[in-house]
Amino acid sequence: MFDTCVNLHSEQFASDPWGVVERGLHSGLSGMALTGSCLASSQLSIELAQRNPDNLCATVGLHPHSARTFTNEMFAEMSTLATRPIVRAIGECGLDHFRNFSSPKEQRDCFIAHLELAAQLQKPLFLHQRDAFAEFIEILDTHAPAVPTLVHCFTDGLSELQTLLDRGYYIGITGWIADKRRNQSLLEAIPHLPLDRLLIETDAPWLTPRNIPKFRKIKANEPQYLPYVVQAISDATGHSAQTIIEHSTQNARQFFGW
Repeated sequence: MFDTCVNLHSEQFASDPWGVVERGLHSGLSGMALTGSCLASSQLSIELAQRNPDNLCATVGLHPHSARTFTNEMFAEMSTLATRPIVRAIGECGLDHFRNFSSPKEQRDCFIAHLELAAQLQKPLFLHQRDAFAEFIEILDTHAPAVPTLVHCFTDGLSELQTLLDRGYYIGITGWIADKRRNQSLLEAIPHLPLDRLLIETDAPWLTPRNIPKFRKIKANEPQYLPYVVQAISDATGHSAQTIIEHSTQNARQFFGW
């Protein structure tokens, strides 16, 4: 199994981020992508990934929540970090209008800067989208480079899924699939997701799969819980857990260039 999104910079992991990695690898994961969502988290992801480059890689990016912090000087430093071989994708970047912690214009300008960087470096794109689908697609159709592209933490329905698949994108599925309070659109869409486009992720420390026994006692989601995402996908699609693991792992290695 390969976890395509692990946020080790989160305060839940501040005391021992490396312990999170070790527990994941000891639970049977073959690899993880350590996600950058600001300058500091990108630096941390690189630092930790370099401790085990056979199983770990990093991404570098600025989450849309933090787009208001974008400056040319800061992004120049991030762009330099992104040239390192251990960095296998640009992002997490995109649009998030669910709360608009950064203004729509700030998010749009920051997103386009990431797309231009991915084009310059010819590295894959690791994307975030929430409540901004039409604008997200409009920007991608206008500015996206021809590089492998992952829309992580997909939670929308069949129409949105088909729009992304028509553009050849990979789709990341999280523990959202196991949340009966809000997973109905995703449950309707996921049987139509081809195995060769599927990636799996915890998005740790968030979105703890609610199919974990004693779910409420878990304080933070971790890579070690990725098998529960696999099981929820299996339940929703009819594919065996082993089939999901084999295809998603191969897709992750292809996407991240292993």
